[in-house]
Amino acid sequence: MVEAMTDLSRQVKAVGGNLNQIAAHLNREALLQGRASPNKDQQAQIEASERALKALAKDIDRLFVHAAKRRKARVDAILRKGDGA
Repeated sequence: MVEAMTDLSRQVKAVGGNLNQIAAHLNREALLQGRASPNKDQQAQIEASERALKALAKDIDRLFVHAAKRRKARVDAILRKGDGA
């Protein structure tokens, strides 16, 4: 479960990074061409999507990955006690 949630978190973060790259590319194009391809509303939507994805990745990490790691640590501790360690 830890690996799956870590992978999910990493993938969501990557999508957010990709959105950031799209926004940066569009801004570069606007500077080079002297006009913006997306309108302000579209740009705002891209930026809002990026923020939402980053927040989702943080939530996934906080809620699932850390909880799963704590659970695994508890299980490992119990198993070590059972082995007499």
